Amino acid sequence: MKKLILLTVLLTMIVPFAVKSQQQGSTAKKTTDATIQDLPAWAQLQGYKNDSYVYFQDYYTFYSPGRGYIYWDADRWATTKKPPVNMSGANLGTARIQMLRDVSLDSFPERNFSSYRTRYPGQRVNGDSIPAPDIPIQQP
Repeated sequence: MKKLILLTVLLTMIVPFAVKSQQQGSTAKKTTDATIQDLPAWAQLQGYKNDSYVYFQDYYTFYSPGRGYIYWDADRWATTKKPPVNMSGANLGTARIQMLRDVSLDSFPERNFSSYRTRYPGQRVNGDSIPAPDIPIQQP
């Protein structure tokens, strides 16, 4: 009888922890799946993990998980969650990019566009030249 009571007490203490642990594992799995689903289609091909800014140097466009695509639109920087028109039809999985790991996701890299433009010059894409933002290049 003592063994039965002891077993009942032990099970009463262990089962809630096991159930809670299983629920936490389930939540973590859902969070991971949601993060994977939130990645742009090109991210996996480029080895991008949603943890930094990306600069598409041939398109003069930045990307961040929170802000989306940041691109020059006539006379100002604009944002969009989908690739902007100047990137339509582009295979972003093979596009030349720079992962800006030293730039905080809380910052605004477009404010330093001229330095990125100098450091990572754009090239013609399929024979077309993407118009560069009309921002003077700052001399170092």
